[in-house]
Amino acid sequence: MAERLGIEKFESNDAAQKNCNDKHCIIYHGSGCHSLDCIPSDWTWDVSLSFVGINSGEGGDRDVGFSDEVNNLIHDLGLHNKKTGAKTVVVISTPGAAVLDWTPFVDA
Repeated sequence: MAERLGIEKFESNDAAQKNCNDKHCIIYHGSGCHSLDCIPSDWTWDVSLSFVGINSGEGGDRDVGFSDEVNNLIHDLGLHNKKTGAKTVVVISTPGAAVLDWTPFVDA
């Protein structure tokens, strides 16, 4: 996505980062962060894209829901964005049906 928007790619995924060009910014909240507390409060955005998934494999039952950490982050992000007027888009990768408790708080 960064390349398509003409924005420098992130070098690591340890902490919140923000890279911008003259038209667009990409904010990455960090791989170990499951809370809005990881994002500096002075950063703003128009649209948030969150990518979540559920893994599945042979020899075991598949989860139909996301972890509490993921559910809480999407819920909190959706509420934050509704207050600020930003849109919330969640891209989901699952091998089947999934429970999405946060759908009232996201736009797509």
